[in-house]
Amino acid sequence: PTDADIIWKYDMMDELGVFPHNASNCSVIIDGDSIFVCTSNGQDWTHVNIPSPQSPSFIALNKNTGELIGEDNAGVGPKIFHGQWTSPSIGEVNGKKQVFFGGGDGVLYALDSKPVKEGDTNYLKKVWWFDCVPAEYKKDKNGKAIKYPAAEGPSEVNATPVFYKNKVYVAVGQDPEHGEGVGRLLCIDPTKEGDVTATALVWDYKGIKRSISTVSIDPSNGLLFISDFSGFVHCLDAETGKLNWVHDMQAHMWG
Repeated sequence: PTDADIIWKYDMMDELGVFPHNASNCSVIIDGDSIFVCTSNGQDWTHVNIPSPQSPSFIALNKNTGELIGEDNAGVGPKIFHGQWTSPSIGEVNGKKQVFFGGGDGVLYALDSKPVKEGDTNYLKKVWWFDCVPAEYKKDKNGKAIKYPAAEGPSEVNATPVFYKNKVYVAVGQDPEHGEGVGRLLCIDPTKEGDVTATALVWDYKGIKRSISTVSIDPSNGLLFISDFSGFVHCLDAETGKLNWVHDMQAHMWG
């Protein structure tokens, strides 16, 4: 009588055919009656095969019943570098709520929080998307593709995108088992629509290494703090991206 009862459960592997790489690892976020969650769909143990490329990467459930009410239309599956472990966030932009989701393809997506029915499927439709991997992380000086997970190459988004003062902040990184490598911290304008890679960048900072950390912003002074896997804490101005200081913790940081 004193034990907690399971109200409902939703098996993403059985219902959606997703194949989590390593583990399903995502904090859910709730808005109204909707729960939003990353499915952690990814590669298998070979690290070259994606067993379920057509399965969704992101879904919404009814918080009261556990019923599936929507899935993303981003088509991330075939492009997954490795796995997907980002946690989503929500912000109101131009009077509508957007759900921000970092894809396993290195792209930051903003999805409409209200599912739209198309055929037999309810979709959380893309509002805008931003490729967080710069060109120099994709190809070397000779134009040859840099293969993931090379230290100088592309990364996915594992951090939680942070919505603050009508801007979105997020860093790129990889599974810490892949070691150190180049990173990028971005500040993005979420008010545009479509592929905004060339139009929505407010500022970016490439002085950071691979990071799975979520930024923390102090509203009293606008200072932004973030750590990277190489062991450095970075402090920047959230509005301008100006670097204030870097501190060496002399240890890898995951948090």
